[in-house]
Amino acid sequence: MLWLAADSKGYSNPFWLTRAQGSRCGAKVLDSEEGTLVLRPLPFSVPQRAEGARHRPRIPLMEAYRVFNGEQFDRLPPRFHIDEQGPAPGPVDRIDVAEHFFGAVGAKIVPGGDRAVYDRGGDIIRMPIFPSFDDPVRYYATLAHEAIHWTGHHGRIGREFGVRFGDVAYAFEEIVAELGASFVMGGLGLPCRAERDHAPYIDHWISVLENDERAIHRAASHAQRAADYLVIRTVAGRVRELAQRPLDDRAWIVIYLDFVEIGPHPLVGAVGVDTGGTKRVLGLRLAAGDPDDWSAAAEELLRNVVSRGVRPDRRRLFVTDGSSQLRDAAVAVFGDDMYVQACRPHREREVLSRVRLKKERDKAREALREAWLGGAEQGPRLLERLARRLALDGWEGAANRLRAGSGDLFTVDRFGLDSGLAGSLVTTGVVDCASSGLRRQICGVPNWGDRETALAWAAASFLETERGYMKIRGHRRLQLLRDHLDQIEMPFGS
Repeated sequence: MLWLAADSKGYSNPFWLTRAQGSRCGAKVLDSEEGTLVLRPLPFSVPQRAEGARHRPRIPLMEAYRVFNGEQFDRLPPRFHIDEQGPAPGPVDRIDVAEHFFGAVGAKIVPGGDRAVYDRGGDIIRMPIFPSFDDPVRYYATLAHEAIHWTGHHGRIGREFGVRFGDVAYAFEEIVAELGASFVMGGLGLPCRAERDHAPYIDHWISVLENDERAIHRAASHAQRAADYLVIRTVAGRVRELAQRPLDDRAWIVIYLDFVEIGPHPLVGAVGVDTGGTKRVLGLRLAAGDPDDWSAAAEELLRNVVSRGVRPDRRRLFVTDGSSQLRDAAVAVFGDDMYVQACRPHREREVLSRVRLKKERDKAREALREAWLGGAEQGPRLLERLARRLALDGWEGAANRLRAGSGDLFTVDRFGLDSGLAGSLVTTGVVDCASSGLRRQICGVPNWGDRETALAWAAASFLETERGYMKIRGHRRLQLLRDHLDQIEMPFGS
Protein backbone atom coordinates (compact mmCIF):
# COMPACT_ATOMS: atom_id res chain seq x y z
CA MET A 1 0.00 0.00 0.00
CA LEU A 2 2.85 2.37 0.79
CA TRP A 3 4.66 1.50 -2.42
CA LEU A 4 1.50 2.30 -4.38
CA ALA A 5 1.08 5.59 -2.51
CA ALA A 6 4.73 6.54 -3.11
CA ASP A 7 4.41 5.74 -6.81
CA SER A 8 1.18 7.68 -7.27
CA LYS A 9 2.46 10.76 -5.40
CA GLY A 10 6.03 10.67 -6.70
CA TYR A 11 7.81 10.11 -3.38
CA SER A 12 11.38 8.84 -3.60
CA ASN A 13 11.98 8.69 0.16
CA PRO A 14 11.50 5.09 1.39
CA PHE A 15 10.77 6.07 5.03
CA TRP A 16 7.27 6.37 6.47
CA LEU A 17 6.54 7.63 10.01
CA THR A 18 3.51 8.46 12.10
CA ARG A 19 3.02 12.07 13.11
CA ALA A 20 4.11 11.18 16.66
CA GLN A 21 7.28 9.41 15.48
CA GLY A 22 8.23 12.44 13.42
CA SER A 23 7.59 14.71 16.39
CA ARG A 24 9.89 12.63 18.59
CA CYS A 25 12.62 13.12 15.96
CA GLY A 26 12.10 16.89 16.04
CA ALA A 27 10.25 16.97 12.72
CA LYS A 28 6.82 18.35 11.84
CA VAL A 29 4.35 17.35 9.15
CA LEU A 30 4.12 20.07 6.51
CA ASP A 31 0.89 22.06 6.34
CA SER A 32 -1.93 20.60 4.23
CA GLU A 33 -0.17 17.22 3.94
CA GLU A 34 -2.44 14.18 4.30
CA GLY A 35 -1.35 10.83 5.69
CA THR A 36 -1.69 7.40 4.11
CA LEU A 37 -3.92 4.83 5.83
CA VAL A 38 -2.25 1.49 6.62
CA LEU A 39 -3.28 -1.59 8.59
CA ARG A 40 -1.36 -3.93 10.84
CA PRO A 41 -2.36 -7.12 12.67
CA LEU A 42 -2.75 -6.63 16.40
CA PRO A 43 -2.72 -10.00 18.27
CA PHE A 44 -5.30 -10.20 21.04
CA SER A 45 -4.98 -12.83 23.78
CA VAL A 46 -8.04 -14.81 24.80
CA PRO A 47 -8.17 -16.00 28.44
CA GLN A 48 -7.31 -19.69 28.59
CA ARG A 49 -9.95 -21.82 30.22
CA ALA A 50 -7.74 -24.73 31.27
CA GLU A 51 -6.31 -24.19 34.73
CA GLY A 52 -2.54 -23.81 34.81
CA ALA A 53 -2.22 -23.53 31.01
CA ARG A 54 0.45 -21.09 29.82
CA HIS A 55 -0.58 -21.03 26.14
CA ARG A 56 -3.26 -18.46 25.37
CA PRO A 57 -5.13 -18.52 22.05
CA ARG A 58 -4.69 -15.31 20.06
CA ILE A 59 -7.22 -13.63 17.77
CA PRO A 60 -5.74 -11.39 15.03
CA LEU A 61 -7.38 -7.96 14.90
CA MET A 62 -6.60 -5.20 12.42
CA GLU A 63 -5.49 -1.76 13.61
CA ALA A 64 -5.66 1.23 11.24
CA TYR A 65 -3.45 4.30 11.51
CA ARG A 66 -1.95 6.99 9.27
CA VAL A 67 1.68 7.46 8.28
CA PHE A 68 3.48 10.18 6.35
CA ASN A 69 6.31 9.88 3.84
CA GLY A 70 9.67 11.41 4.73
CA GLU A 71 9.09 14.05 2.08
CA GLN A 72 6.00 15.26 3.94
CA PHE A 73 8.04 16.33 7.00
CA ASP A 74 10.02 19.45 7.78
CA ARG A 75 13.34 19.14 9.70
CA LEU A 76 13.51 15.34 9.46
CA PRO A 77 16.94 14.05 10.67
CA PRO A 78 19.53 13.18 7.98
CA ARG A 79 19.26 9.45 8.65
CA PHE A 80 15.80 9.53 7.03
CA HIS A 81 17.12 10.94 3.76
CA ILE A 82 18.68 9.10 0.82
CA ASP A 83 22.00 10.29 -0.55
CA GLU A 84 20.98 10.74 -4.17
CA GLN A 85 24.47 11.98 -5.06
CA GLY A 86 26.13 8.68 -4.21
CA PRO A 87 27.80 6.78 -7.04
CA ALA A 88 25.71 4.18 -8.82
CA PRO A 89 27.22 0.67 -8.86
CA GLY A 90 28.99 -0.33 -12.04
CA PRO A 91 27.88 -3.30 -14.16
CA VAL A 92 30.18 -5.75 -12.38
CA ASP A 93 30.23 -4.21 -8.89
CA ARG A 94 29.11 -6.39 -6.03
CA ILE A 95 26.87 -4.75 -3.43
CA ASP A 96 28.25 -5.43 0.04
CA VAL A 97 24.98 -5.37 1.97
CA ALA A 98 23.39 -7.87 -0.41
CA GLU A 99 26.49 -10.08 -0.49
CA HIS A 100 26.54 -10.23 3.30
CA PHE A 101 22.80 -10.94 3.50
CA PHE A 102 22.64 -13.80 1.00
CA GLY A 103 25.93 -15.23 2.23
CA ALA A 104 24.51 -15.41 5.77
CA VAL A 105 21.24 -17.06 4.65
CA GLY A 106 23.09 -20.33 4.16
CA ALA A 107 21.43 -21.51 0.95
CA LYS A 108 23.64 -23.49 -1.42
CA ILE A 109 24.07 -21.33 -4.55
CA VAL A 110 25.60 -22.96 -7.63
CA PRO A 111 26.78 -20.52 -10.36
CA GLY A 112 26.42 -21.41 -14.02
CA GLY A 113 23.77 -22.00 -16.66
CA ASP A 114 21.61 -19.54 -18.52
CA ARG A 115 18.67 -19.23 -16.11
CA ALA A 116 17.98 -18.90 -12.41
CA VAL A 117 16.05 -21.72 -10.75
CA TYR A 118 15.53 -23.34 -7.38
CA ASP A 119 16.19 -27.08 -7.71
CA ARG A 120 13.87 -28.76 -5.22
CA GLY A 121 15.42 -32.19 -5.65
CA GLY A 122 18.91 -31.05 -4.78
CA ASP A 123 17.75 -28.21 -2.53
CA ILE A 124 20.07 -25.79 -4.33
CA ILE A 125 19.72 -22.44 -6.11
CA ARG A 126 21.24 -22.29 -9.59
CA MET A 127 22.20 -18.78 -10.72
CA PRO A 128 23.81 -17.51 -13.94
CA ILE A 129 27.26 -16.08 -13.27
CA PHE A 130 27.30 -12.55 -11.89
CA PRO A 131 28.93 -10.81 -14.92
CA SER A 132 26.10 -12.07 -17.16
CA PHE A 133 23.77 -9.50 -15.53
CA ASP A 134 24.03 -5.98 -16.91
CA ASP A 135 22.87 -4.58 -13.55
CA PRO A 136 23.96 -5.95 -10.14
CA VAL A 137 20.57 -5.04 -8.63
CA ARG A 138 18.89 -7.42 -11.10
CA TYR A 139 21.21 -10.20 -10.00
CA TYR A 140 20.25 -9.77 -6.35
CA ALA A 141 16.54 -9.34 -7.15
CA THR A 142 16.64 -12.62 -9.09
CA LEU A 143 18.54 -14.33 -6.28
CA ALA A 144 15.98 -13.02 -3.78
CA HIS A 145 13.19 -14.50 -5.91
CA GLU A 146 14.82 -17.94 -5.88
CA ALA A 147 15.66 -17.64 -2.17
CA ILE A 148 11.96 -17.16 -1.42
CA HIS A 149 11.27 -20.42 -3.28
CA TRP A 150 14.04 -21.99 -1.17
CA THR A 151 12.24 -21.07 2.08
CA GLY A 152 9.27 -23.22 1.08
CA HIS A 153 11.23 -26.46 1.50
CA HIS A 154 9.56 -28.92 3.90
CA GLY A 155 12.54 -28.59 6.23
CA ARG A 156 12.00 -24.82 6.54
CA ILE A 157 8.63 -23.10 6.28
CA GLY A 158 7.02 -26.06 4.53
CA ARG A 159 5.05 -24.14 1.89
CA GLU A 160 3.36 -26.16 -0.87
CA PHE A 161 4.86 -25.83 -4.34
CA GLY A 162 3.15 -25.91 -7.73
CA VAL A 163 4.76 -28.50 -10.00
CA ARG A 164 4.07 -27.43 -13.55
CA PHE A 165 4.07 -24.07 -15.28
CA GLY A 166 0.44 -23.04 -15.72
CA ASP A 167 -0.87 -24.75 -12.58
CA VAL A 168 -2.76 -22.48 -10.21
CA ALA A 169 -0.47 -23.54 -7.34
CA TYR A 170 2.58 -22.77 -9.49
CA ALA A 171 1.26 -19.31 -10.35
CA PHE A 172 0.46 -18.64 -6.68
CA GLU A 173 3.98 -19.67 -5.64
CA GLU A 174 5.43 -17.32 -8.25
CA ILE A 175 3.36 -14.44 -6.87
CA VAL A 176 4.68 -15.27 -3.38
CA ALA A 177 8.26 -15.35 -4.68
CA GLU A 178 7.97 -12.05 -6.54
CA LEU A 179 6.37 -10.26 -3.59
CA GLY A 180 8.87 -11.83 -1.19
CA ALA A 181 11.77 -10.70 -3.37
CA SER A 182 10.38 -7.16 -3.27
CA PHE A 183 10.21 -7.30 0.54
CA VAL A 184 13.78 -8.59 0.78
CA MET A 185 15.15 -5.99 -1.60
CA GLY A 186 13.25 -3.26 0.19
CA GLY A 187 14.75 -4.42 3.47
CA LEU A 188 18.21 -4.17 1.93
CA GLY A 189 17.49 -0.66 0.67
CA LEU A 190 17.65 -1.77 -2.97
CA PRO A 191 15.01 -1.44 -5.72
CA CYS A 192 13.33 -4.58 -7.02
CA ARG A 193 13.33 -4.46 -10.81
CA ALA A 194 11.15 -6.92 -12.68
CA GLU A 195 12.91 -9.07 -15.24
CA ARG A 196 11.79 -8.93 -18.86
CA ASP A 197 11.03 -12.67 -18.88
CA HIS A 198 8.55 -12.26 -16.03
CA ALA A 199 5.89 -11.18 -18.50
CA PRO A 200 4.79 -14.77 -19.36
CA TYR A 201 3.76 -15.24 -15.73
CA ILE A 202 1.27 -12.38 -15.82
CA ASP A 203 -1.50 -14.35 -17.57
CA HIS A 204 -1.30 -17.07 -14.94
CA TRP A 205 -1.25 -14.52 -12.13
CA ILE A 206 -4.38 -12.89 -13.50
CA SER A 207 -6.21 -16.22 -13.50
CA VAL A 208 -5.31 -16.75 -9.83
CA LEU A 209 -6.37 -13.25 -8.81
CA GLU A 210 -9.64 -13.43 -10.76
CA ASN A 211 -10.65 -16.74 -9.18
CA ASP A 212 -9.78 -15.74 -5.60
CA GLU A 213 -10.23 -12.13 -4.54
CA ARG A 214 -8.15 -12.73 -1.38
CA ALA A 215 -5.27 -14.40 -3.22
CA ILE A 216 -3.08 -11.30 -3.17
CA HIS A 217 -3.54 -10.95 0.60
CA ARG A 218 -2.69 -14.60 1.20
CA ALA A 219 0.30 -14.36 -1.14
CA ALA A 220 1.56 -11.23 0.63
CA SER A 221 1.22 -13.01 3.98
CA HIS A 222 3.25 -15.99 2.76
CA ALA A 223 5.78 -13.66 1.15
CA GLN A 224 6.30 -11.63 4.33
CA ARG A 225 6.73 -14.82 6.33
CA ALA A 226 9.32 -16.09 3.85
CA ALA A 227 11.18 -12.77 3.83
CA ASP A 228 11.21 -12.75 7.65
CA TYR A 229 12.56 -16.30 7.61
CA LEU A 230 15.48 -15.21 5.43
CA VAL A 231 16.20 -12.32 7.80
CA ILE A 232 16.23 -14.70 10.77
CA ARG A 233 18.67 -16.99 8.94
CA THR A 234 21.12 -14.11 8.62
CA VAL A 235 21.27 -13.32 12.33
CA ALA A 236 22.21 -16.67 13.84
CA GLY A 237 25.61 -15.20 14.61
CA ARG A 238 23.99 -12.43 16.62
CA VAL A 239 23.02 -14.98 19.28
CA ARG A 240 26.73 -15.26 20.05
CA GLU A 241 27.08 -11.49 19.89
CA LEU A 242 24.22 -11.08 22.36
CA ALA A 243 25.83 -13.52 24.79
CA GLN A 244 29.27 -11.85 24.61
CA ARG A 245 28.82 -8.09 24.34
CA PRO A 246 30.15 -6.24 27.41
CA LEU A 247 27.76 -4.67 29.91
CA ASP A 248 30.18 -3.00 32.31
CA ASP A 249 29.81 0.51 30.86
CA ARG A 250 26.55 1.31 32.65
CA ALA A 251 24.86 0.87 36.02
CA TRP A 252 21.93 -1.44 35.30
CA ILE A 253 19.63 -0.68 38.22
CA VAL A 254 16.52 -2.43 36.85
CA ILE A 255 16.51 -5.88 35.23
CA TYR A 256 13.36 -7.25 33.63
CA LEU A 257 13.06 -11.06 33.45
CA ASP A 258 10.36 -12.99 31.65
CA PHE A 259 9.79 -16.33 29.92
CA VAL A 260 9.09 -16.47 26.18
CA GLU A 261 7.68 -19.57 24.50
CA ILE A 262 8.45 -20.19 20.81
CA GLY A 263 6.21 -23.11 19.96
CA PRO A 264 7.54 -25.96 22.13
CA HIS A 265 10.75 -24.13 23.04
CA PRO A 266 10.78 -21.99 26.23
CA LEU A 267 13.37 -19.25 26.70
CA VAL A 268 14.10 -16.68 29.38
CA GLY A 269 14.86 -13.11 28.32
CA ALA A 270 16.45 -10.22 30.23
CA VAL A 271 16.28 -6.48 29.50
CA GLY A 272 18.19 -3.93 31.59
CA VAL A 273 17.59 -0.25 32.34
CA ASP A 274 20.45 2.03 33.33
CA THR A 275 20.34 5.17 35.48
CA GLY A 276 19.69 7.30 32.39
CA GLY A 277 16.60 5.29 31.45
CA THR A 278 18.16 3.54 28.45
CA LYS A 279 16.88 0.00 27.80
CA ARG A 280 19.04 -2.77 26.38
CA VAL A 281 18.66 -6.50 25.82
CA LEU A 282 20.98 -8.24 28.28
CA GLY A 283 20.58 -11.77 27.02
CA LEU A 284 18.49 -14.85 26.19
CA ARG A 285 18.80 -18.42 27.35
CA LEU A 286 17.09 -21.65 26.28
CA ALA A 287 15.20 -23.51 29.00
CA ALA A 288 14.36 -27.19 29.38
CA GLY A 289 10.87 -28.42 28.54
CA ASP A 290 10.00 -29.07 32.19
CA PRO A 291 8.93 -25.82 33.97
CA ASP A 292 10.55 -27.12 37.16
CA ASP A 293 13.94 -26.76 35.42
CA TRP A 294 13.39 -23.24 34.11
CA SER A 295 15.05 -21.61 37.10
CA ALA A 296 18.33 -23.27 36.05
CA ALA A 297 18.16 -21.54 32.63
CA ALA A 298 17.39 -18.20 34.27
CA GLU A 299 20.30 -18.65 36.68
CA GLU A 300 22.66 -19.45 33.78
CA LEU A 301 21.50 -16.31 31.99
CA LEU A 302 22.07 -14.11 35.04
CA ARG A 303 25.51 -15.60 35.67
CA ASN A 304 26.39 -14.81 32.06
CA VAL A 305 25.19 -11.23 32.61
CA VAL A 306 27.43 -10.99 35.69
CA SER A 307 30.41 -12.37 33.74
CA ARG A 308 30.00 -9.50 31.26
CA GLY A 309 30.25 -6.78 33.87
CA VAL A 310 27.01 -6.45 35.86
CA ARG A 311 28.20 -6.45 39.48
CA PRO A 312 26.37 -8.93 41.73
CA ASP A 313 27.13 -6.91 44.89
CA ARG A 314 25.14 -3.86 43.80
CA ARG A 315 21.52 -3.63 44.94
CA ARG A 316 19.00 -3.77 42.08
CA LEU A 317 15.31 -4.06 41.32
CA PHE A 318 14.22 -7.17 39.43
CA VAL A 319 10.88 -7.05 37.60
CA THR A 320 9.76 -10.62 36.87
CA ASP A 321 6.69 -12.42 35.57
CA GLY A 322 5.96 -13.40 39.18
CA SER A 323 7.12 -17.00 38.89
CA SER A 324 9.11 -18.66 41.65
CA GLN A 325 11.67 -19.84 39.06
CA LEU A 326 12.80 -16.32 38.20
CA ARG A 327 12.79 -15.19 41.82
CA ASP A 328 14.93 -18.19 42.83
CA ALA A 329 17.38 -17.49 40.00
CA ALA A 330 17.74 -13.83 40.99
CA VAL A 331 18.35 -14.76 44.63
CA ALA A 332 20.89 -17.45 43.66
CA VAL A 333 23.01 -15.01 41.62
CA PHE A 334 22.47 -11.63 43.28
CA GLY A 335 21.69 -12.71 46.85
CA ASP A 336 18.73 -11.65 48.97
CA ASP A 337 19.89 -8.04 49.29
CA MET A 338 17.87 -6.95 46.27
CA TYR A 339 14.24 -6.31 45.45
CA VAL A 340 11.72 -8.19 43.30
CA GLN A 341 8.59 -6.72 41.73
CA ALA A 342 6.13 -9.21 40.23
CA CYS A 343 4.41 -8.22 36.99
CA ARG A 344 0.86 -7.18 37.79
CA PRO A 345 -0.61 -7.80 34.28
CA HIS A 346 0.85 -11.34 34.40
CA ARG A 347 -0.72 -12.01 37.77
CA GLU A 348 -4.02 -10.51 36.70
CA ARG A 349 -4.18 -12.76 33.61
CA GLU A 350 -3.24 -15.85 35.60
CA VAL A 351 -5.89 -15.21 38.24
CA LEU A 352 -8.68 -14.28 35.83
CA SER A 353 -7.98 -17.26 33.56
CA ARG A 354 -8.92 -19.51 36.48
CA VAL A 355 -12.33 -17.85 36.96
CA ARG A 356 -14.65 -19.28 34.32
CA LEU A 357 -17.80 -17.20 34.86
CA LYS A 358 -17.68 -13.82 33.13
CA LYS A 359 -19.64 -12.03 35.86
CA GLU A 360 -17.28 -13.31 38.55
CA ARG A 361 -14.27 -12.56 36.37
CA ASP A 362 -15.37 -8.94 35.93
CA LYS A 363 -15.83 -8.54 39.68
CA ALA A 364 -12.38 -10.02 40.32
CA ARG A 365 -10.84 -7.68 37.74
CA GLU A 366 -12.33 -4.65 39.46
CA ALA A 367 -11.10 -5.86 42.84
CA LEU A 368 -7.56 -6.31 41.46
CA ARG A 369 -7.52 -2.80 40.04
CA GLU A 370 -8.68 -1.46 43.41
CA ALA A 371 -5.85 -3.36 45.12
CA TRP A 372 -3.23 -1.93 42.74
CA LEU A 373 -4.48 1.58 43.52
CA GLY A 374 -4.35 0.78 47.25
CA GLY A 375 -0.55 0.68 47.15
CA ALA A 376 1.71 -0.90 49.74
CA GLU A 377 -0.51 0.03 52.70
CA GLN A 378 -3.92 -1.19 51.57
CA GLY A 379 -3.11 -3.38 48.54
CA PRO A 380 -2.06 -6.60 50.35
CA ARG A 381 -5.15 -6.48 52.56
CA LEU A 382 -7.42 -5.98 49.53
CA LEU A 383 -5.75 -8.88 47.69
CA GLU A 384 -6.26 -11.19 50.66
CA ARG A 385 -9.92 -10.19 50.87
CA LEU A 386 -10.31 -11.02 47.17
CA ALA A 387 -8.51 -14.36 47.64
CA ARG A 388 -10.90 -15.34 50.46
CA ARG A 389 -13.90 -14.42 48.34
CA LEU A 390 -12.60 -16.42 45.36
CA ALA A 391 -11.99 -19.46 47.57
CA LEU A 392 -15.51 -19.25 49.05
CA ASP A 393 -16.99 -19.04 45.54
CA GLY A 394 -15.18 -22.22 44.51
CA TRP A 395 -12.27 -20.69 42.57
CA GLU A 396 -9.49 -22.22 44.67
CA GLY A 397 -7.01 -22.18 41.79
CA ALA A 398 -7.45 -18.44 41.33
CA ALA A 399 -7.17 -17.79 45.08
CA ASN A 400 -3.97 -19.84 45.39
CA ARG A 401 -2.37 -18.10 42.42
CA LEU A 402 -3.29 -14.72 43.86
CA ARG A 403 -1.66 -15.51 47.19
CA ALA A 404 1.54 -17.00 45.70
CA GLY A 405 4.33 -14.46 46.24
CA SER A 406 1.80 -11.66 46.73
CA GLY A 407 4.37 -9.62 48.68
CA ASP A 408 6.29 -9.02 45.45
CA LEU A 409 3.30 -7.28 43.87
CA PHE A 410 3.77 -4.08 45.91
CA THR A 411 7.56 -3.73 46.10
CA VAL A 412 7.68 -0.64 43.88
CA ASP A 413 4.94 1.07 45.88
CA ARG A 414 7.22 1.10 48.94
CA PHE A 415 9.68 3.36 47.12
CA GLY A 416 7.22 6.25 46.89
CA LEU A 417 7.92 6.94 43.22
CA ASP A 418 5.73 9.05 40.95
CA SER A 419 3.03 7.22 39.00
CA GLY A 420 4.82 7.44 35.62
CA LEU A 421 7.97 5.66 36.71
CA ALA A 422 6.13 3.32 39.06
CA GLY A 423 3.85 2.24 36.20
CA SER A 424 6.92 1.25 34.15
CA LEU A 425 8.25 -0.90 36.98
CA VAL A 426 5.21 -3.07 37.74
CA THR A 427 5.08 -4.84 34.38
CA THR A 428 7.44 -6.87 32.20
CA GLY A 429 5.95 -5.22 29.12
CA VAL A 430 9.41 -4.27 27.87
CA VAL A 431 10.11 -8.00 27.37
CA ASP A 432 6.58 -8.68 26.13
CA CYS A 433 7.14 -6.04 23.44
CA ALA A 434 10.02 -8.03 21.96
CA SER A 435 8.25 -11.38 22.26
CA SER A 436 5.08 -9.95 20.63
CA GLY A 437 7.16 -8.94 17.62
CA LEU A 438 8.56 -12.44 17.60
CA ARG A 439 5.10 -14.02 17.67
CA ARG A 440 4.02 -11.88 14.71
CA GLN A 441 7.04 -13.02 12.72
CA ILE A 442 6.61 -16.72 13.41
CA CYS A 443 2.82 -16.81 13.12
CA GLY A 444 1.83 -19.74 10.92
CA VAL A 445 5.31 -21.20 10.48
CA PRO A 446 4.77 -24.95 10.99
CA ASN A 447 8.43 -25.96 11.19
CA TRP A 448 10.23 -24.53 14.21
CA GLY A 449 13.38 -26.51 13.65
CA ASP A 450 15.64 -27.27 16.60
CA ARG A 451 16.16 -25.32 19.82
CA GLU A 452 19.05 -23.33 18.38
CA THR A 453 16.86 -22.14 15.50
CA ALA A 454 14.24 -21.04 18.00
CA LEU A 455 16.93 -19.12 19.88
CA ALA A 456 18.00 -17.41 16.64
CA TRP A 457 14.40 -16.35 15.99
CA ALA A 458 14.18 -14.90 19.51
CA ALA A 459 17.56 -13.13 19.32
CA ALA A 460 16.62 -11.50 16.00
CA SER A 461 13.30 -10.30 17.36
CA PHE A 462 14.78 -8.96 20.61
CA LEU A 463 17.66 -7.18 18.86
CA GLU A 464 15.35 -5.71 16.23
CA THR A 465 12.99 -4.47 18.97
CA GLU A 466 15.96 -3.02 20.86
CA ARG A 467 16.63 -0.68 17.92
CA GLY A 468 13.30 1.01 18.57
CA TYR A 469 13.51 1.16 22.36
CA MET A 470 12.82 4.56 23.83
CA LYS A 471 13.82 5.55 27.34
CA ILE A 472 11.74 4.15 30.14
CA ARG A 473 8.72 6.25 31.06
CA GLY A 474 9.54 8.48 34.03
CA HIS A 475 13.28 8.04 33.50
CA ARG A 476 14.04 11.49 34.91
CA ARG A 477 13.07 10.14 38.33
CA LEU A 478 15.36 7.11 38.14
CA GLN A 479 17.98 8.76 40.31
CA LEU A 480 15.40 8.77 43.10
CA LEU A 481 15.02 5.02 42.63
CA ARG A 482 18.79 4.66 42.73
CA ASP A 483 18.91 6.59 46.03
CA HIS A 484 16.28 4.26 47.46
CA LEU A 485 18.18 1.17 46.32
CA ASP A 486 21.35 2.47 47.93
CA GLN A 487 19.89 3.68 51.20
CA ILE A 488 16.56 2.13 52.15
CA GLU A 489 16.53 -1.08 54.17
CA MET A 490 13.45 -3.04 53.21
CA PRO A 491 12.48 -6.58 54.28
CA PHE A 492 12.58 -9.10 51.49
CA GLY A 493 9.08 -9.87 50.15
CA SER A 494 7.42 -13.13 51.07
